[in-house]
Amino acid sequence: MDTRSKGKARWIGALGLAILLVLGRKDAVAGADVASTGDSALPKTPHRLAAAGINNFFQLTGRIYSGSQPSGDAGFATLKKRGVKTIISVDGTRPDVETAARFGLRYGHIPFGYDGVLGTNAERLVKAAQVFPGAVFIHCHHGQHRGPTAAAIVCEGLEGWTAERAHAWLELAGTDTNYAGLFKVVREFHPPSGQELANVATNFPAHAKLPGLVEAMVQIDQQLDALKAIRQAGFRTPANQPDLSPAHESLLLWESFREAQRLETARKRGASFLAELAGAEANADELHRRLTELSTETTPARREVAERTFKAMGQACAACHQKHRN
Repeated sequence: MDTRSKGKARWIGALGLAILLVLGRKDAVAGADVASTGDSALPKTPHRLAAAGINNFFQLTGRIYSGSQPSGDAGFATLKKRGVKTIISVDGTRPDVETAARFGLRYGHIPFGYDGVLGTNAERLVKAAQVFPGAVFIHCHHGQHRGPTAAAIVCEGLEGWTAERAHAWLELAGTDTNYAGLFKVVREFHPPSGQELANVATNFPAHAKLPGLVEAMVQIDQQLDALKAIRQAGFRTPANQPDLSPAHESLLLWESFREAQRLETARKRGASFLAELAGAEANADELHRRLTELSTETTPARREVAERTFKAMGQACAACHQKHRN
């Protein structure tokens, strides 16, 4: 080969290498948000999945999933297909341990409320996700509020997520910003050290002992007291209680009535009592909508509607107490 041919060959070779490098760089840029896990490429950021038997189904990392309570065989089959080995429920309902076991899945039950007061349960969630085998699915009832919050805490504790990233995840999951306590616990959570995590017990029951109807009613009474203070302040945040948000407190009350209907002790009281709770839930929902409206536009007419709604809820509560309290 003469000198000109050799030079041409070198030039073509260099050009080909440059093209490969450019293409490789483009591939690298295109795949910057993709992490390889097993034989599949998974986005590093949470992404929604379409699957049978689970609503609001997301994959947050290579092994952490979040969603609603699995529905029937289809839901548990979906999890098994995804390689999930462990389910963590933060919902108050008794987990379907039997169906999960038929699909080779185990349950850990770590329930908490909508107020975001987790206490030691925050560290227990991280510990559970650390020691449980395989991929982990974390759920509440609808997979939109408490479940995503628990998943965020796990990712902060084990996956290096920042508070900002966890907050963005809650927004993606559709967590209602009126659940201020859920956003607060994610914002203020400090991942436990290795030693602190080592000291957390690993006795995670498949079905945790839950508070009964009496405890639920005590909580409802406390929320009603907060709303009475808000009412006295013209359905605004009281000056002497700056932590009370009208929309937030009414939303918590609504959820409390809804959760109470799912308690075994409530169901044992019969259809009439459950109907009363359902009516209270509807009243609280209406009050929440009225107070949310007031937060954006305060007018005498809107306050009057909120007042009528509040009185109707109080009358319904009094009637229910007369029938069922004793």
